[in-house]
Amino acid sequence: MTFNATPSRGTTSGSGFDDVILMVQIEGPGSVGIDDKSTKIKDDIDIQIPDNAVTDWYWIEKSVVLYGITSETKVTIKPSTKSLGGRYNRWLINDIKFEKHSLVK
Repeated sequence: MTFNATPSRGTTSGSGFDDVILMVQIEGPGSVGIDDKSTKIKDDIDIQIPDNAVTDWYWIEKSVVLYGITSETKVTIKPSTKSLGGRYNRWLINDIKFEKHSLVK
C-alpha cells in the first residue's frame, strides 16, 4: 500500500507544520510490515516537513507492506499514539493505492 500525506501548516506567517506521525492498523486477516500474523499495527510513519522548508505544501510518499490481507480486512490510517503532540494534529492524505505482488521463491 502506498499513499501521500502531509501535515498541515499554521495559517499565520512563520507558523510551523503540525507534529503528526501516522499509523496503519488492520483488523481481520493479514499483517502489517512483516510476515507475522500477530502484527496488526505500524505506528511510526513520519510525515514531518522541516519548519524551514521553502514551500508551504508538499506531499510525502509512504509505503507499507501488508501480508495476507483479503476483502474482509479493514485498513485504517490515522494519527499514531506516538505523535509528538502540540496544539494541533492536522494532516491530509491522498493517492491511496493497493498493489498485489507475488512472492518469488
